[in-house]
Amino acid sequence: MLRWRGLFSVSCFIAATAALSIPRSLRDSPTVDFSHVAGPRDGVTISTRDASDGSLKIDIRNNRNAVMYAYVSGKASGQIGFMHVANGSAPSSWAKLKEQNLDEQGWIVDMQRFSIRLEASSPTTFYLPDYVSSGRVYICDSPEIEFGRTANGDFREPSFVNPSFDAYKRRCGFIEFDYSPTSLWANLSFVDFVGLVLGMTVTTKSGKEISSPGLEGDALQGICDDMEAQSEKDGQDWGAMCLRDDNDEILRVIAPNLFIQTPHLFLPPGQNTTMSDYYKEYVDKVWEKYRTEVLTIDTQAKGVPGPNKGGPAGPNEGAEADPNNNGSNLVECGVEGDSLVCDPRGERHGFARPTTGDILGCNSGPFANDVGAMPVSRLRIVPRLCAAFTRSTLLLEDGNVQPGPGADQFYNEDPTNHYARIVHDHLRGALKAGYAFAYDDANPAGEDVSGLLNVPDPESLIIMVGG
Repeated sequence: MLRWRGLFSVSCFIAATAALSIPRSLRDSPTVDFSHVAGPRDGVTISTRDASDGSLKIDIRNNRNAVMYAYVSGKASGQIGFMHVANGSAPSSWAKLKEQNLDEQGWIVDMQRFSIRLEASSPTTFYLPDYVSSGRVYICDSPEIEFGRTANGDFREPSFVNPSFDAYKRRCGFIEFDYSPTSLWANLSFVDFVGLVLGMTVTTKSGKEISSPGLEGDALQGICDDMEAQSEKDGQDWGAMCLRDDNDEILRVIAPNLFIQTPHLFLPPGQNTTMSDYYKEYVDKVWEKYRTEVLTIDTQAKGVPGPNKGGPAGPNEGAEADPNNNGSNLVECGVEGDSLVCDPRGERHGFARPTTGDILGCNSGPFANDVGAMPVSRLRIVPRLCAAFTRSTLLLEDGNVQPGPGADQFYNEDPTNHYARIVHDHLRGALKAGYAFAYDDANPAGEDVSGLLNVPDPESLIIMVGG
């Protein structure tokens, strides 16, 4: 949901960490007393806040038969950092990332201070200390998950795909959220990997419950079985994206956008990935088709809110039409030379042929999304164009309008993102909704397969761990 904001980018971090050849050992961390967050089976409140002040209550229900740990990160009052819970009676506070002590490799040395203990088969509640943008709630089976800080002051996220890092060995999952005075946005994310089975419900001050049920209870095994079956069918590396521990138990399934950046971490020595040019033939056919036909992008400026629906939310969201395109939501595109050119209001945005990595990640090459520098008209085109490539809908009979083909036509043509298809197959609920790639919220009007929840009057965010 919030990948365009740039605070959290596993994809960018992988390239840097993959080059490390020296395995990291666990740091000696100070002993931390977690008694303030331990509690009886009927649950524990670990921070209190007067509900009248508008604070959002977080209720994490650990349905696993093991202690888990939560980490809350994001940007509050202009400061990137973590939520810190002092004790059972004091309110939570926001710890600034820039003030944390780092080791020689740029990792925070005492992350235990920010881990929130979740007792087995028990709920734990706390209140956010502030409004938070680009927020994440990580759930892991360790109180020592590595977070760090880059030279320019941004987050370094845990690496769940590099065996040199301790986080690789842990079972984790996360939800993304944005909490402001006007609303709560929240979603389950499988953009980077599928790990823990999580579900989510938002309760409102008017007494309603809005849910995103998440994955099936046995989803991890089912997804791996289907990924391996797809490898047998098409000879691609889908099965190699299932990561296992030393006991051959599944840790997580990583998304192809991460796999393709560092395939040597997951394939036998000397074996090259089959997926480097996976989409090349498809891209060539798209270029051939739209050299003589018109591709229409519906920017959906009319009444379609959301962080990814046209880039950042702006003054035109929900308006009658996009004034950046002479009052029209429709932008015509066609291939000129070797670029796909889209021409809202004569701005002529050119898109080079995307590589397989560009399509799977939706954040590089022609799909690079520089919110601060790019015009809104281009930011609205990028999500819809990349979603069409990812889902392989551009060559369909009605694929000349995007978003156009419905969800029942996604992923029906090869090559396509079978990881996204399979993840959706294992999501619960009639819509089987959840983010399986960065722009899964780019959908035809009346459809939504992203599971993005937007609530104007949130009372609490409930996260179910283990279904």
